[in-house]
Amino acid sequence: MKARILKMMVLVFIPALALALTSGVVHSQPQGAIAVESATATFTVQSVDPAKREVTLRAPDGTMETFKVGKEVRNFDQIKPGDQVKATVVESVAVSVRRAGEPPSVGEGKTVILAPKGAKPGGVVAETQEVTATIQDINQAKREITFLGPQGKLRTIKVGPNVDLTKLKQGDNVTLRFTKAVAITVENP
Repeated sequence: MKARILKMMVLVFIPALALALTSGVVHSQPQGAIAVESATATFTVQSVDPAKREVTLRAPDGTMETFKVGKEVRNFDQIKPGDQVKATVVESVAVSVRRAGEPPSVGEGKTVILAPKGAKPGGVVAETQEVTATIQDINQAKREITFLGPQGKLRTIKVGPNVDLTKLKQGDNVTLRFTKAVAITVENP
C-alpha cells in the first residue's frame, strides 16, 4: 500500500514540479513552450549485501551491475532478491524569449523526496537549471537549437513540436529552464 502511495506521489509530483518550475517562464513571456521527454526501465534485484550496502540488479537486457547504496537511502533492509526496481527519468526544457538588453543569467535548484520510514525504498530527485542564452543556430529539420550560454559555451538541445521554431531566429536571447527528475521505486514482484 505504501509503495502505491509513493508511486502516486511520483506520478503527481513530477508533472506538478515541471509545471511549477516552468510556468513562470512560459506564462510571463509572449513566446514560450515546454518540451518533455521521459524513459522508464525496470530492473530485478539479484542479490543484496547488507554489510556492504550493495545491491546487484539485472537489467531488461540481462546485464548485471552492482551498486553501492548510501546511508541516506531509507529502508535498505527491506530490499530482497526478486524485488523490482523501477526507475523513471523525466527531462523538460522550457523555452521563452526575453527582452533585448537583459543580461544573461544562471539559476538552479534541487528537490529531494524520500520514501517514508517503514516503506520500500524509493524517492524522487529533481534538479532545475535556468540559463539565459543567445541562439546561434536553428535546425528546423532536426528540431534543434544551438545556443551560446553565459559562460561562453555552445550547447545544442532538441525541442518538442510545441516550440514554434519559426518565431525564433539567430541572435534571439532566450531563457531555457532545464528540469531533470529521477523517480525510483522498489516493489515486490
